[in-house]
Amino acid sequence: MSDKKIKIGLHLAQMHGDYTLFRERWMEAEALGVDGLYVSDHFFAQKADTNLDEGAQPVPEEGKIFEGTALQAAMAATTTRAEIGCIVHANSYRNPNLMADIARTIDHISGGRYVLGLGSGYLQQDYDEYGYEYGTQK
Repeated sequence: MSDKKIKIGLHLAQMHGDYTLFRERWMEAEALGVDGLYVSDHFFAQKADTNLDEGAQPVPEEGKIFEGTALQAAMAATTTRAEIGCIVHANSYRNPNLMADIARTIDHISGGRYVLGLGSGYLQQDYDEYGYEYGTQK
């Protein structure tokens, strides 16, 4: 018999809703025993029901969206057990020193439960609207 345990994570795509609703969802998930709570690192809402072919861009849509690092800090401050993280933070939105400060702060708030995930970013609108160079994901 293996000692390995299946872990369950919940991705809360923080768009098209109110903070109160998202907080209720992550608190309920933690109460149910979810091992990890994760958000996205996007600045604009996306159409929720879009099926995309490989390499296609999600369809932007008007709507509320919460900034990922701020939401992770809120999750860290209101939960006690689940790991807190982001599916991936785009490595080109924040310089490495700033991302390290954010990660360290959320890790302290969470009591050591923070998981830092980094990726290349892919939603061109996030880059264009904030003046970041889009470049390539390869």
